[in-house]
Amino acid sequence: MNSRRSHAHQHPHKYFYHLIFLTVLILFCRTWDSHAAPNDWAEGTQENADGATRDYYNRAGKLAWENYLGDWHDADDTPQGSRPYATADIEDIDTPRYIEWDVRPLVQEWLDGRHANQGFLIHMISGAGPINFRSKEYADPTQHPQLVIDAGAGDITLAPVADTYLEPSTYRSMGDSQQLSLRLDGSNVLLRFDLSAVTAGAQVTSATLRLYTHTQYGGDTMVASISAVPREKL
Repeated sequence: MNSRRSHAHQHPHKYFYHLIFLTVLILFCRTWDSHAAPNDWAEGTQENADGATRDYYNRAGKLAWENYLGDWHDADDTPQGSRPYATADIEDIDTPRYIEWDVRPLVQEWLDGRHANQGFLIHMISGAGPINFRSKEYADPTQHPQLVIDAGAGDITLAPVADTYLEPSTYRSMGDSQQLSLRLDGSNVLLRFDLSAVTAGAQVTSATLRLYTHTQYGGDTMVASISAVPREKL
């Protein structure tokens, strides 16, 4: 038995890790634009029962996901695939902090026009959760989601233009919630950033997605972060 596993056994409540795969899988779309696409998911609100939900990427327009809890492509460009663009270990120590993923390959693909920028979809593929992050609606902006990009002229820190999570227990959108929640049985997270501040086709030297977690539960967890790709259900 290796030393890390032995140590974790002696202190069962102290050493838990959430392995998060940011499989930033890429949405199928009809345009090649680094800013948006015509079939983008909508953020929505709970009160108006619009926006992205477990069943719809735009509930107000009755535009349904092809797959329950969201559509994506993975790093191999496979619909609903499982190969991540990036991974991160999250230690379950209930310490609020930013978690970071290197998403440079996906951001470069967006800027090169290989895929439309329809945002990140983060999906837990093992473990339990929930893992809770602050959303852009949270009162303290220093804990909001960030995408930090360096395309040769220094870091540009972007705030999301939309963020939400797909909650399986309700038909309503969670777009105005102050947190983004991940669980194995659903609760996929969606985030989208406007890349217009970065020149299309620019060579990206670094791109880091940062989410601020305030609570973690459920022990070892594996999460795939993918690029959301709404494909309308026929």
